[in-house]
Amino acid sequence: MLKKLLLTAVVAVLVLSSSTFAQDRYSLTLNNEYLTNLKSSGSLKSEVSESARNKIGFIELRYDDSKDKTPIELDVEITRNGSDAVIVLDNELIAKIKGQPVRIPARENGFSRVLLKYDAPAVGIKSSQIISEDLLFVRLSDVKSLAGELDEISEITMTTKFGDVTIPMEQIAGIKLHTDEDDSAVVVMVDGDVLTGVPSLPTLQLSTDWGKAEINPEAVQSITTTSNSKFSRQNTDFGTRWTLKTGNSFAPGM
Repeated sequence: MLKKLLLTAVVAVLVLSSSTFAQDRYSLTLNNEYLTNLKSSGSLKSEVSESARNKIGFIELRYDDSKDKTPIELDVEITRNGSDAVIVLDNELIAKIKGQPVRIPARENGFSRVLLKYDAPAVGIKSSQIISEDLLFVRLSDVKSLAGELDEISEITMTTKFGDVTIPMEQIAGIKLHTDEDDSAVVVMVDGDVLTGVPSLPTLQLSTDWGKAEINPEAVQSITTTSNSKFSRQNTDFGTRWTLKTGNSFAPGM
């Protein structure tokens, strides 16, 4: 039953009503009640008026006690889900917002709702695993992840345009799965190199604090070696590329 609960994303949406729009800035002010609701239900929403939808250049997240401070601009990803602009908040970003307003560039507009989602800490870490080199973080969705030690997999095989490649898990900083219609994956190595191809992965056996979890690779968004790591898409001169952001953790190759 617990496995089914963990693998099923249920998001209750609460209304975030404290929003203002001035020039090209859409500002949301959080408080203790909003954060409690966000962490318990998983999301908060704010409806955008029709007159403001095509004018938003920045989304600002403020906290009631520090809302009058000068905002800092952060490179936080805003993803589109239909007409929603989705921003994922983890504990680190929430702490920054409490100290000083955060300004996030909206690289496209036209959305009718801002949806804040809470990225809860990974489930399943044992106290004995905190310093384990074998600890992996398996992300099942934007806001749901498991942590544990991966059993019986010491390497993965990928079919690339250069042929089949076998990669030891100890050399991998992160894997982003299901990146296109061919079910390709992007692998970022600890030295910063990046490989793209179609991986061959069995059912993942993850040893967590509450026992064994069997995870179908089709349900996995990414696998990383540090808790704060997240993949994001970046527009480059050579097209869209997946990059691995490691938060407070050491970046690959450092």
